[in-house]
Amino acid sequence: MSINTKKTEKRQGKINIKNKTPLFTRNNLYIFIIIIVTAIITGVVTTEYVKNKVSNLVNNAVNSSESNNITANIIKQVSPSLVTIGSSQEELSTIEVNPNNTTGVVISKEGLIITSYDFIKNMKDIYVKLPAKGVKAEKAVLLGYDKDTGIAVLKINGKNLTPISYSNQLSYKTGDAVESMGNATGDNYIGMITPGVITSTNYSIKIDGERYSIIQTNAIMDSQNYGGVLCNSKGQMIGFNSEYLTKKYNLDGLYFAIGNDAVVKSVQDILNQSNVLGVEGAELDNKTGFYISNIGEGSPAQKAGLKATDIIKSVDGKDMDSLEDFYTSVKGLKKGENIKLDILRDGKSKEVNITI
Repeated sequence: MSINTKKTEKRQGKINIKNKTPLFTRNNLYIFIIIIVTAIITGVVTTEYVKNKVSNLVNNAVNSSESNNITANIIKQVSPSLVTIGSSQEELSTIEVNPNNTTGVVISKEGLIITSYDFIKNMKDIYVKLPAKGVKAEKAVLLGYDKDTGIAVLKINGKNLTPISYSNQLSYKTGDAVESMGNATGDNYIGMITPGVITSTNYSIKIDGERYSIIQTNAIMDSQNYGGVLCNSKGQMIGFNSEYLTKKYNLDGLYFAIGNDAVVKSVQDILNQSNVLGVEGAELDNKTGFYISNIGEGSPAQKAGLKATDIIKSVDGKDMDSLEDFYTSVKGLKKGENIKLDILRDGKSKEVNITI
C-alpha cells in the first residue's frame, strides 16, 4: 500500500499544468478594434467613393443631355429664319460648303432679309434659298446697305416667312452663353453652329451721331456663319454676325456681332431711302403687278389714299412685271417729286398721283 501510494504521489508530483494565453489580451483587443474600425472606415469611404463616382456620371449625363436639348431647341427656333445667298441658282443647288455663298437672316414675313454687304456687293444677280426641302432659289432685290454697319437689306417675294425673334436689348451681359449660327450651305436644317460666351459689351459704333452697341464674343465666326445670328439660349437673336466689324477690330480669337438696336436702326434707314412710298408687298405670281400687303403710317402712299390689297400695275407708265421693277422705279425718289400709279382695287382700275 505504501509503495502504491508513493508511486502515485511521485506521478502526481511530475504533473505540470500549463497556463494558456488568454484569447483577448489587451493588445489583441486593441488590434481587433483597429481592424474592425479600419474595415468600417474603408467600407464607408469605398461606398462614398462609388456613390460620388456614380453621382458624377449621372450628373454629367444629365447635364450633357440638357445641353443637347438646349442646342436642339435653339436650332429649331432659329433655323427657319436663316437663308443661303448666292449669285445663281446653280450655286445654291447643292448642300455643301461653297465659298461663293453666304448667310442671310429673315426679318419680316414679307421677305425682307439682312446680310453682309461686303459679300454680295460684287454679285451681278442675287439669289436666296429658303431652308425648306424642294424650294428653289429665287432672285432677290438689293434695297440698299448701311456703310456704318456693313448691313445690306434684300427683298424677295415673301409669303408668311419666319422672321428671326429678337431679344430685348438689355437681356444679355458679359459671360452669358451664346451660339453663333449660319447657313451658307443651303442646308434644310442648319449649316454651322458654334458655342461661346459674351466676352465684352463695352464696344459701340456710331450711326448718325449716336452710339449703338456691338457684342464681342469667342464664339467662332467664319464664312459659314458671317451674315448669320448670335443668339441666346432661348434662340433669340442678340446680334448680327459681322465680318465687317471683326476685321475692323482684328482681335485674335474674338469676333463681333452688331447689337439689335443698331440692326433695327440700319434697316429702317435703308428702307426709308429705298422705299419712299412707304409700302410693303410682293410681286404677283403671274408677274402682272405689285401686291401691297402693308402701308406705313403717315407715308406718302397712305396720304395719297393707297390701301393694303391694292395692286400696282404700273409706275409712271412702266409695267410692274417683277419685284425689281417696283423697287427700281421708286428707289431714289426725292422729296417733292411726283409719280403716277395705275392700280387695281377690287377688280377696278384706278389712277393715283403721289407727291413724295
